[in-house]
Amino acid sequence: MLKIVIVRMTGGSRPLLVFFCTDASLTGSIEVLFRGLKQQLGFADSRAHRRLAVLRTAPFAGLSYTLLVLWYMELVTNWQQMKLPLRPWYTTRATVSFADVLHLSQSTLAHTRWHSQCRIRANLRAASRSMSLSQGRAG
Repeated sequence: MLKIVIVRMTGGSRPLLVFFCTDASLTGSIEVLFRGLKQQLGFADSRAHRRLAVLRTAPFAGLSYTLLVLWYMELVTNWQQMKLPLRPWYTTRATVSFADVLHLSQSTLAHTRWHSQCRIRANLRAASRSMSLSQGRAG
C-alpha cells in the first residue's frame, strides 16, 4: 500500500511538496501525532485569527508535543522501565499514550516550586537598593 500526501505551499520556490510512505506502521504513528496535537494540546481549538498567530500555532503545538515526548524518553532510559498507569478497565494496553505523557508532565509541574519567597524578597531588596543608589547619584 502506498500513501501519498500532497502539501500546497503558499510561498517559496516549490508550489507543492509530495510525501510518499509505503510503511503502514508509520502512517499509524502520524495519525497518533495529529490526534495528540488536536485533542490533548488543543491545536484543533486554536483561537488564532491573525495571519502571524496562525502561522505560529502549528509549529508551537508540534514543538510542545516533541519536547514532552523527549522529556518522557529522557526519564526512562530503558523501554522495560516504562510503567503504564494502572487502569483495571483497560487491561490489553501495551504502550504509553501521549495522554499519559501529558498527564505525567502536568502532575510533575504542579508540584514544582518555581520560586522561593526568600529569593523574591532578596531580589526586591537588591533592586530597591540599586534604584535608590542610582536616584541619589542622579539628584
